[in-house]
Amino acid sequence: MCLIWGARVSAAEDISTARPQQGAAAEYKQWVREHALLAPVANMFGNEVRLKLLIAAVERDEQKRPDDFPGRGEVVFGTQVTIDGQSSSFSHSDFGSKGAGGNSISPDALKRLNELLPKLPEDGSRLPPTGRRMMIQWFDTDRSVVRIYDRANAPDAAWEVLRQVGSGIGSWVPPFQPTARIEAGKGGYCGFFAVSPDAKQLAFVTSGSPIQLWDPKTHELLKEIPASQPFSSISFSPDGTKAVACGSIECVLFNTSTWKPSLTFAEPWIDGRRYSLSCPRFTADGRYLLAQSGKPALRIFDARTWVHADQIPDAPEDLLQYAPAPTIKRALVKLKKGEILLWNLEKRQEVAQLDTDGYLGLVTFSPDQSMVAAVIADKQLAGQPQGELHIRLWKTDTGELVHGIWPFERSGCESVDGLMWSPDGQYLLAASKARGIFGARGISVWNVKTGRHRGQFTGTSNITGMGFIADGGQLVAGCSDGNIHFWDFADAMKQIRVFEQSLTSAP
Repeated sequence: MCLIWGARVSAAEDISTARPQQGAAAEYKQWVREHALLAPVANMFGNEVRLKLLIAAVERDEQKRPDDFPGRGEVVFGTQVTIDGQSSSFSHSDFGSKGAGGNSISPDALKRLNELLPKLPEDGSRLPPTGRRMMIQWFDTDRSVVRIYDRANAPDAAWEVLRQVGSGIGSWVPPFQPTARIEAGKGGYCGFFAVSPDAKQLAFVTSGSPIQLWDPKTHELLKEIPASQPFSSISFSPDGTKAVACGSIECVLFNTSTWKPSLTFAEPWIDGRRYSLSCPRFTADGRYLLAQSGKPALRIFDARTWVHADQIPDAPEDLLQYAPAPTIKRALVKLKKGEILLWNLEKRQEVAQLDTDGYLGLVTFSPDQSMVAAVIADKQLAGQPQGELHIRLWKTDTGELVHGIWPFERSGCESVDGLMWSPDGQYLLAASKARGIFGARGISVWNVKTGRHRGQFTGTSNITGMGFIADGGQLVAGCSDGNIHFWDFADAMKQIRVFEQSLTSAP
């Protein structure tokens, strides 16, 4: 580890501008004395350097030890930044220490840190619950300033500090394990999962396996349909009578009463090459099927005749992507020249430009259609996102940005494989992999009003689709490892609301 852990704050050191009171004050002061640095000096790769900033999270080590083991049972990990902008990570436990780093922070980030650090809110000189404590210590000319925050409820400015330095510390949220699981088959690198519109069937497939239909109540296998190719995506028509599955070669239309294929369609061969179709999606009225071509291009099919259509009524020309609201006259569109727009279908005009030349991924409108959530990347190459993915919320009447959504209050996502609203519209769910956090793959839950990450449905591998069953009381998801997972969503939301209430009522 890079940090000199023996250098602690002395009893006489000015560790906070707040004045602790009796009782919790002694515990607070003792904890800071044990974890903060006495001087802004650290040993980084054998060289003594002067620190500007230290960020550390302290958790309990759950490993079993002999009763006479001398350790403290803590795991401390975080980031340290030198005055010249070099950052490194560290971790420390009773079983050893390690560190890595050498990353340079940009001049703009250092400038922003200088603005943020002096304005960090007071911590009230109270310790958060054990296992959720995060310390931010910075050194200013002749003093050391320490703040201890609850990782479940740290202020926005504290999280921005962590994002500026690329810290690996994330927020603490309640985890929820699956309550049931179907071992549907072998895993694979691709596949799909979907809940039928009436929530009476679960459609699931992994690479090289037949399409399986499962009963969500009894967990019985209802039917297997031979797959002519590896399928990667599926869409049900709004009335549930049809389903379109797309794979590496072509798309197949199924009649869901028999699940027999009735039609296949694909991109034409051009100069010895055929682009694939993916992400099929029926419009809310069932009139059109939309599919993305790898060219890239948007393909539009009339769902009555299955003839290719050149244009969608009232939509702008040169569409590359099109995501209309279920009933109101709004849509998110991406044009071939790059702009991402909120579009008024009734007036046939732009409401707001949301991005100039970014990647548009999954899109979902809130149940009352007052907001729309979308996955965005700042850069793309050949129609694919480059760099981090971000989830953002906008108002559908004006295009005003409501929130940028941060997984674990950190940076953007490495991947987002599902996006949907809770039935009451108060929370947003995303099947995501948070960038840089080991094992942080699952279904995240954000409070739409606050924009805060408030829960995590865990126990999954790569998620290939998700949905609600039992009138919204259960969350279900299919995974690439061949399993279908079930969670008690209603109970989890009760626990999340109790958790949020505990944060608002904390002293």
